[in-house]
Amino acid sequence: MPTYRTPADILKSYIPKVADLKSGAAAEALMENAIVQLHAIGKDFDEIAEYIGCSREMAAKAYRKGMAAVRKDTRQNAANLIQRDITRLEMMLEGSFAAACGGDKDAVKNVLSLMQHGAKLKGLEAAVKIQMEQPATAKKANIDALDDQQLETYLALSDIMEAGTENDEED
Repeated sequence: MPTYRTPADILKSYIPKVADLKSGAAAEALMENAIVQLHAIGKDFDEIAEYIGCSREMAAKAYRKGMAAVRKDTRQNAANLIQRDITRLEMMLEGSFAAACGGDKDAVKNVLSLMQHGAKLKGLEAAVKIQMEQPATAKKANIDALDDQQLETYLALSDIMEAGTENDEED
């Protein structure tokens, strides 16, 4: 009959004891990672310290450093994914923008959809929602606050949308 090992047993076989580690940043990072993994499977700092062969305080400190590294990596990975998606959206937008400016209704819808996705990725969606919930007088003040370039873009898209609705009515 096969014997089954718990996740803790499997993990222990990959985690070195402190005495087995040579000094240095790589060894320290390995120990921090091991402590984070042991904590993730439910071990408390007393159990971790006993297994690793260090004090409880050293285990807790290594855990905090290891978690800081995990959070930093997670934020960096998320930022890289967001930037990749923004670049892809910009490439798609370039391909559709000329057609949208030419009055192609499908291209206008595509451009607006791409712009909405880009705003969400850049964290601008919440600001738009706040502005939309303000009274009508505040909305006018926000339009007045646009610079010339933003105003031109807004007016151009408004004209394109109006032309699209007029064509819909004719069809």
